[in-house]
Amino acid sequence: MGNMLHLLLKDIRSSRKMTTRQFADAVGLTNSYISQIERNCNARGKEIRLPVDTLKQICDGVGYSLSKLLEEAGYIEKSVAQTVTNSVLSEIIEIYNILPPSHQASLLHKARMEKADADAGDALNNNLDSKRSL
Repeated sequence: MGNMLHLLLKDIRSSRKMTTRQFADAVGLTNSYISQIERNCNARGKEIRLPVDTLKQICDGVGYSLSKLLEEAGYIEKSVAQTVTNSVLSEIIEIYNILPPSHQASLLHKARMEKADADAGDALNNNLDSKRSL
């Protein structure tokens, strides 16, 4: 796992004011595994290498975008993350147009929550950038 990814995951947890146990419960992993991820070190002292499925499970569990996480960690370029986002947005619009009004309202609520998470992620990036410059 890259040097930044474990820090980003820890900052996501911290920004949500969650303990490692609460975070572990939210994402369906063990407390000890979350601790190892955040330290980027397993029980044998080896660097953690997370499968993409585990990263997706973590992101889904706390409502964070996997593409945004990978972009912030430097694994994918912003243009690639934006393409993923645009693709997902196109699918959402197609689905939205065929949904009954009550489901449309739920979908709009979800989109607003995603936007709030994205804004929180931007603030987190700014915080990380300022810490790196010290």
